[in-house]
Amino acid sequence: MDEVSENNGSVLKQFDCDEELVKALKNYSISSSAQPAVPGVQIRSRPPFFQVKNLFYRNIPLWAAYELSCSFVDQFAEELETQRAPFVDGVYDGIDATLWCRRIISRFEEFIGKHAKEEKQLPVKPADWDKYLFSLSSQKNRKPKMEDRHTILPTFSVLTKEENISGSFFAVFDGHHGSECASYCASHFHDTLLELRQSEENKNNLLKKVFESFDKRLTLRCKHENIKSGTTASCVYISDGVAYLGWCGDSSIGMLQNDCVVTLSSRHQPDDPEEQKRIEDAGGMVVLIQGEPRVNGVLNISRSLGDIQAKPMISSTPDTRKYTLTDTDYLLFLASDGVWDSLVEDEILFSLKEFVATHSTDDYKSLADFISQKAKENGSSDNLTLIVVFLQPVQTVWDHVKEKNPTGSNE
Repeated sequence: MDEVSENNGSVLKQFDCDEELVKALKNYSISSSAQPAVPGVQIRSRPPFFQVKNLFYRNIPLWAAYELSCSFVDQFAEELETQRAPFVDGVYDGIDATLWCRRIISRFEEFIGKHAKEEKQLPVKPADWDKYLFSLSSQKNRKPKMEDRHTILPTFSVLTKEENISGSFFAVFDGHHGSECASYCASHFHDTLLELRQSEENKNNLLKKVFESFDKRLTLRCKHENIKSGTTASCVYISDGVAYLGWCGDSSIGMLQNDCVVTLSSRHQPDDPEEQKRIEDAGGMVVLIQGEPRVNGVLNISRSLGDIQAKPMISSTPDTRKYTLTDTDYLLFLASDGVWDSLVEDEILFSLKEFVATHSTDDYKSLADFISQKAKENGSSDNLTLIVVFLQPVQTVWDHVKEKNPTGSNE
């Protein structure tokens, strides 16, 4: 997945007809020999997310990537062992990815080829997919490797044929000391959410339960696979006009409210008095390394997923927040620290104003790249991931920003 995720641009193309989709699928078949293998052991996922990412970054619209991958999983579930396997605490059920990935890629190539030749019915975009349009930027920047990952699900209906399913999910996972944990989160965190939301009646507690359950799965995998990496997590689950936020680490969640950008999450840092006390009570210490506080002299965050060698000093318990959406909420931001630490809220607002003043609504998908570029210009060398979710129609957002900034200036 690293090669796919290291794109330095985020060209998101909208397909208006089957003819364009067929053309994109044909191009995918021609170039798919360059698909990277996924090392290590991959626990079953529905759909195999490395195929979703491959399709998406080869100009297949994201909804079609989900639909095709889910259809593929259903068709070859028994042969390729892609059927869902329920999690049992303490029991590790893995697949040797060395052979499995080659089989998946081979079968998937045939599967896509039949769609490209229109021997199979083309996927149909879910009616509620465009409820929340989005702009994505995911860039390696000046880091040697891309360790950020993300999940974008404007509707869960692309993952299941369950009737009357609703809800949206967006997340950013900023990996460190490797991308394994971030990749696993991007592939599986939403599965845990889907499972638990059916049994958890109190939505206010849902994300805490999801983090707790998911951390057990990830910890089990890290122990069996000797994975030493970790990841932040910033997640937003939207249901019935309410955004449920959950986060661990220093990735951020923000909102364009009326005429200002506000940060809705808080950073989990070792020098926070409450965090420092918790770390010390757990037997750890906060050490200044070149002026930066780090847990036991290593990590500069106090909470994360993974990092099993640093538990319990590094906590996986999230902070959560319930946020009722209103007509004065226009954009939702989810960002890794490479973006949010390099731009203060006013600078993000100014970047938004500048973009709206110089671009038409047709260019909305480039907004995240534009803001990320500002972070680079401000000196950010870190991986950059930014998801901008449109909570209202694009034209409404444009009109609102212009109304609050009629001269087109950033004053």
